[in-house]
Amino acid sequence: MLTILNISQNHYIRGGSDRDFFTMGVLLQKHGHRWDNAIDA
Repeated sequence: MLTILNISQNHYIRGGSDRDFFTMGVLLQKHGHRWDNAIDA
């Protein structure tokens, strides 16, 4: 298992990069990896 920390300034889909951010998290979780979010506020 790999732990991945994704950092984004939005916690919602605002554009294409945000959609990729959340899609990547879903795919990683489906493959058994731990996906942590760090929202830059």
